[in-house]
Amino acid sequence: MRFKHLVLQGYKSFAAKTEFLFPTGITAIVGPNGSGKSNIADGIRWALGERSMSTLRGKSTADMIFGGGRRRARAGMAEVSLTLDNSDGWLPIDFSEVTIARRAYRSGDNEYLINGARVRLRDITELLAESGLSERTYTVIGQGLVDAALSLRPQERRTLFEEAAGISLYRARREKAVERLDETQRNLERVHDIIKEITPRLQRLEREAAQVEEYRRVVAHQKRLQRTWYGYQWGRQQAALDGSLEKAAFLESSLKEQEQKAAALNERLTRLRRQEHGLRAELRDWHRESADLHDRANEIQRNLAVAEERARLLKVRREELLAEIEPLSAQQEAQAEQVNQTQIQVEQLEREMRERKQRLAGHEQEWAAAREQAQEPARQQARAERELRAHRDRLERLNQALVEARAEKARLANERAVAEERAQQLRVRREETLSKLEPLGDQQETQARRIAQVHAQVERLERDLAEREQRTAQLEQESVAAQQQIQKPDQQQVQVEQELVAHRAQLERTNEALTEARAEAARLAGEQKALDRIHADSAAYDTGVRALLQAKLDGVIGPLATLIQVPPKWERAVEAALSADLQAVVVERSAVAEQARRALESAGGRLTLLPLDGMRPAPPLPSGAVSAARVVTCDERARAAVEALLGGVALCDDVAAASALLPTMPSGGCCVTPTGVVLRADGALSLRGDDAGGLLADERARRELPAQREKAHKQRQELEQRREAEAKRIAVLEARLEELIRQAAKAREEAAQSGREKLERARTEVAVAQESLRNQQAILQREHSLLKETESQETALRERADALEAEHSAIVARVRALQVEATTQPSEADVGQIANLPHQRCQEIVEQQRAEAEQIAALEARLEELAQRAAAVAEEAARFERETLGAARTEVAVAGETLRSRQAALRETTHRKRPGVGRTGIGRERHGADATADTTIGLPTPRRRETAQRAGGGNPAHQSPHPALGKGEPQCSR
Repeated sequence: MRFKHLVLQGYKSFAAKTEFLFPTGITAIVGPNGSGKSNIADGIRWALGERSMSTLRGKSTADMIFGGGRRRARAGMAEVSLTLDNSDGWLPIDFSEVTIARRAYRSGDNEYLINGARVRLRDITELLAESGLSERTYTVIGQGLVDAALSLRPQERRTLFEEAAGISLYRARREKAVERLDETQRNLERVHDIIKEITPRLQRLEREAAQVEEYRRVVAHQKRLQRTWYGYQWGRQQAALDGSLEKAAFLESSLKEQEQKAAALNERLTRLRRQEHGLRAELRDWHRESADLHDRANEIQRNLAVAEERARLLKVRREELLAEIEPLSAQQEAQAEQVNQTQIQVEQLEREMRERKQRLAGHEQEWAAAREQAQEPARQQARAERELRAHRDRLERLNQALVEARAEKARLANERAVAEERAQQLRVRREETLSKLEPLGDQQETQARRIAQVHAQVERLERDLAEREQRTAQLEQESVAAQQQIQKPDQQQVQVEQELVAHRAQLERTNEALTEARAEAARLAGEQKALDRIHADSAAYDTGVRALLQAKLDGVIGPLATLIQVPPKWERAVEAALSADLQAVVVERSAVAEQARRALESAGGRLTLLPLDGMRPAPPLPSGAVSAARVVTCDERARAAVEALLGGVALCDDVAAASALLPTMPSGGCCVTPTGVVLRADGALSLRGDDAGGLLADERARRELPAQREKAHKQRQELEQRREAEAKRIAVLEARLEELIRQAAKAREEAAQSGREKLERARTEVAVAQESLRNQQAILQREHSLLKETESQETALRERADALEAEHSAIVARVRALQVEATTQPSEADVGQIANLPHQRCQEIVEQQRAEAEQIAALEARLEELAQRAAAVAEEAARFERETLGAARTEVAVAGETLRSRQAALRETTHRKRPGVGRTGIGRERHGADATADTTIGLPTPRRRETAQRAGGGNPAHQSPHPALGKGEPQCSR
């Protein structure tokens, strides 16, 4: 044997794979300190199986693995392999070259290999020990080992010599052989003990072996019976399966037909539901239209309330204006007397104006009638309006022509004619205003009638709306009722479908339960037959028992297993306690034994007899122990045998209780547990590994099977009746479902037809109501606009009338003052005195008269301006002749007429004085003014003169002159 090859990889300082070849001869490894020479020797020792880490200069296996450096990571495994030349067969292995390798991991695990095959460390140690290379030999001698060997004690030196001589292997083998001999000796002693223990039980074991053999025979017979029985059952089940398959095929075809019908019905139901959704959408539109009608009716109601309030205010205003008209009418009558003087001169114009006024009133009446008949064709209304506008234009042109004619006449005629013409114009306008008061009253009555008509129409619309709301509610109720009527078959259909599904599921469960019940009944019947056959043939008993029972000898009562009954809890315990005695035959007397022996001679087998006349009771059990004989129910004839066999058996709940009770048990007694563990008084322990029941369980099953079969039979009959009832109920429900589907389809069609007709009627009614509401809303809107415009114009005219009234009052006061001054002017007698005044005094008087004339002219111009403004107001009032402002226009016209009358009177007085101005320029005007003032204003003469004196300071020379007095200047200078 020679060391040929060494390979190190990851071992200590050898990170990379390093190989060493050792040729023939001596090999020396030379290198500086720390180069790893010692690591090579440690690697050889480690590969040979060294386990001492201190010898390998380390603390753990991890120290054998390369720990890493600056340029190289640490290794995860260390491996060293030795290759030995075994061509001379030094190693006891069939290889010419042997490679021993060892691997170590950082987890601490080690692997050992021989020629690449994994082995145990023990295998390597034994292999090397046979060649003298064991781990404790001095194959590898390290530094200091020679000195240590020389300093060994004699006993330690002997160990060294033994290892050097190679006897350590044999010493180890001897120690191992001694250990095996000791173990064999112990096993032999145990065998002797077991033999001693088993020898007393040999007869019992033989009986048990015979029972096992009999059991095997019975099991084989049972298997044959079972094959026969299962073959029979398989045939029946196969026939039942064929019938079930045929029935399933029939049911599947029926199911397909039902599915097709259901698909058709579902399609029809979907179509009807789409129709229902359409009707629901139309009904929702109808509801929205009804809500819009409600909103519009409420808006009309609000507008009506506003119109009623405005009508009430107009009525109040009309009453106020009528109340104002009465005093103005009285004043008008008083002032009418003042203009009677000019009435004759303007009769022709009055007749013409009256005719035109009558025509205008006729056109206004026609227009009012056309307006009242607003529902007539629009063309007639437009024509009437055009004619009315034409007459108005003509009237305006006539008025303009009249104004122009009057203006021309005023320029050509004297101031009297101008005054008369203006008085006539004011008279005409007064008459026009008076004539317009009448249609204004008629117009108010017309508006009142129209408002009443609107009220009536609104009330009618409200009634119609209420009727339509009631009709809508009724239709909604009918719709809800129809929907409920439509949904009622659907609900009933859903309920019937649910019931049908429930009954089908119940039928399926009943069929499953019936199948299980039939299988259970068949199983019980098979078990009953098998147990009856076994009982009749006594197949469960030994050959000797069967032979005795078949011989039917007198005095034979029967096997003990057929004569006792044990609660299920203690069956295994009693079977374990009786064991083979369960097959013992109870006989009345011992003499039957000879007859039984003769019966067994031909049949063979063994037999145990229990003669009642020879049975002795078992010794009593300790206090607190429960005897097995107490829980066993048996035939009274076998009571003595039961007491003899089970009287000394104590029942315990578990092994611990049995072990505690065992020391107090009498000789021959035993303790048993429900699991079948038997503890005998001599210390023997019997165990039972199988859970299968024995003879007692079979006998109990044979006794209980009839009742179970009866119960299964009744259950099967109940399930069959229940299945028939469920099938009938399913048939009824299917017929009911088809009827409900037909009813639902018919109800939906009828409801859809009725709903469409009612919806069309309702839409027509709604359209009519909407059109009527729109018309009434338009009428109310026009009336409201008219009322608003009337109110605004009335307010403006009243403000203008108030302003004119105030200005009129101021002018009247000024005129009165001027008239008073006129009364104080010098008379004709004073003219001569004035003529005799010096020229300077005459000049002063002329200047004063000129200033007074200018003042009078300014007043006349102011009066003319007021007259023009009054005419403008009258013209503006004429543009609103359809409005309810008669009282205001009357008041303005009366004021203007009063002003013009007084102006005419003043001008007439001035005109009368002008002839005397040629001489004196004063006297006649004064007398004319006095007469006119007395006539126009109606003041007493004394009071008038007092007023004039207060105004003029009592000097007649300071009275206001007329502007025409300027013509007398040459006379004064002359």
